[in-house]
Amino acid sequence: MTKINKKKSAVGIGCMIAGVLFLFNPIIGIVDILPDFIGYLLIYRGLFMPSFCTEKLRDTRGFLWKLAVITAVRTASLLMLPGKSESFTLLLVFVFAVLESVYAIPCVLRLFDGFYDLGRQFDAKSVFAPQIKTVKGKPEKRVIHGQEKTVREKVRRETETAEKLKTFTVLFFLLRTAATVLPELTALDVDYDLSATAYYRVPISVFKPYFYILAAFVTLVFGIIWLVRALRYLIGMKRDAALSEGVRTHYEEAVIADAGFAAAIHMKNVLLMFMLSAVALFPLQFDNVSVLPSAVFALILVLALRVLSRFDSRARFGYIPAAGAAVLSIVGTVLQVPYFAEYIARDARYLTNAIRLYKPIRIIGTVEFVCVLALFLWFVIILCRVLKKHAALVGGPSHGLQYSAEARSAEILKSVYGRVIAFSLVGAAYILLRAASFTAAMYFEAIWSVQVIAALIFVAVVIYGVSAMNDMIYERLENRY
Repeated sequence: MTKINKKKSAVGIGCMIAGVLFLFNPIIGIVDILPDFIGYLLIYRGLFMPSFCTEKLRDTRGFLWKLAVITAVRTASLLMLPGKSESFTLLLVFVFAVLESVYAIPCVLRLFDGFYDLGRQFDAKSVFAPQIKTVKGKPEKRVIHGQEKTVREKVRRETETAEKLKTFTVLFFLLRTAATVLPELTALDVDYDLSATAYYRVPISVFKPYFYILAAFVTLVFGIIWLVRALRYLIGMKRDAALSEGVRTHYEEAVIADAGFAAAIHMKNVLLMFMLSAVALFPLQFDNVSVLPSAVFALILVLALRVLSRFDSRARFGYIPAAGAAVLSIVGTVLQVPYFAEYIARDARYLTNAIRLYKPIRIIGTVEFVCVLALFLWFVIILCRVLKKHAALVGGPSHGLQYSAEARSAEILKSVYGRVIAFSLVGAAYILLRAASFTAAMYFEAIWSVQVIAALIFVAVVIYGVSAMNDMIYERLENRY
């Protein structure tokens, strides 16, 4: 097998190897040096092709997506900590620990069960991690040189270590979760002792830094052991030619060969990213500074356009307004920090220095959302073009003389386009409101509340439109009806 063929036969194992590198490190409170959500997303991507071979791996991808969202929100919650009490930190840590455990344990169990299904389906022994050991057999009596002696010959035995790795993985994640929560429990050490000896009492919170060190050390030791075993297991699977060839062949025959099914798989990711982009456009502020820049919205839509380019090459033109919106949003956020540390938007009407500092913020912010509007409208245009192509695939080439495929496609598109027009108009109005808000904030202090209400309406309308596309087109293509 050539190097190129070996690279093609990896079928996502490389992404899984990269993903586990983000999951072995300890977490201090909610501070995660190697963000878990990146690891979960990499494993989610790596399981894409194998997930079509077994239902259990499809379930695993669902758990991984939920874990990625939970851990991403945990990372973002760092913005909420400044000025908060230790009890609030404990609450955050405990809530995220419980949520992650609820999904992580069934995720691990379904993952290994799915791997076992692949092994049985494609006769791939690597998923069971066989290990050959030489051990001494049972004692036997033999006559050697005329004398009866008891001998124990060495016997080679094959054992499967994958089940041990599964158990160790569950235990490690429980240990890491406990090590994250336990140091924060010192916040519950409230002293109500009013006796004369209370002065000499040492509060347990004094030892919190040492608890951090101990918890991090224990987690790191077990994490390195788990990482080595997990990497050894995945590398063995990557080298298994039978597994790679079986997964790839099944994917090509069951997915790629069916244009409608392949379109449904890719477009469901596009629709999910579209909903996330609508949420990413929420006007989240702390001390009047936007902490959710439109660069996040632009990045998500760029990823969606990248998938759409499979069906329409013009989707790549959306990268231009996306780049403009991303750069301007970052520059605008940087300028907002020093301004709002000293002034509010209304001061730009009266104070000379405030007028000077706020003018570039207002201009850049307005142009930023003009780029956002251009990106949004271009995405909608490309989406409509792709929807038209995919609606023609629903139900096959024809449905008889009285009800043709063209008539069925027209009926579907009529309903879908109605919702597309709805979220397009609401989205355009909302983005224009965001563009005007930089000037309106100088005269109308409640403009942020208006933006929040408009953002919620926009998200609701997008979800309403996406559900129609999914139900009327892509559910039918995926389930072939």
